[in-house]
Amino acid sequence: MGVKSSSLKVQSDLDNLALIRSFIEQVAEEIGLSSLAISGIRLAVDEACANIIIHGYGSERGDIDITVSTGANEMVVILDDNAHQYDSLQETPAISRNTPLSDRLPGGMGVMLIKQNTDRAKYLARAGGGNRLILTCFLGDIAELVNSADIL
Repeated sequence: MGVKSSSLKVQSDLDNLALIRSFIEQVAEEIGLSSLAISGIRLAVDEACANIIIHGYGSERGDIDITVSTGANEMVVILDDNAHQYDSLQETPAISRNTPLSDRLPGGMGVMLIKQNTDRAKYLARAGGGNRLILTCFLGDIAELVNSADIL
């Protein structure tokens, strides 16, 4: 299978999250991901885009460019925005699912969900401003190898 790429550009509005989820689901279905894998990548992208909208742009408006590339071994989702530069993957404190709700501050679960539902998440500050988040999910045999290596 050659590399295939699909793109979507949306305004930074929470109302557009449903459109983003549908786009990710459609691409994932086209390459034959399982329902479980589709749910995971859809959730990760939804959380990442919500973070861009709420924490990146805040009350300002801007675009989110979403590019999905698929090949034989991986699905890569690239999220580009022009919001203020902020690496939420590094600057968000780790939260344990075992922490009682009464001890948790609002927020912070999105980054955990992003990391749990992708094989790799990488942040890059874009030259000239803005952010790029690259979410990678390994497909097929390579995913089984990576996941079994994590257990060892």
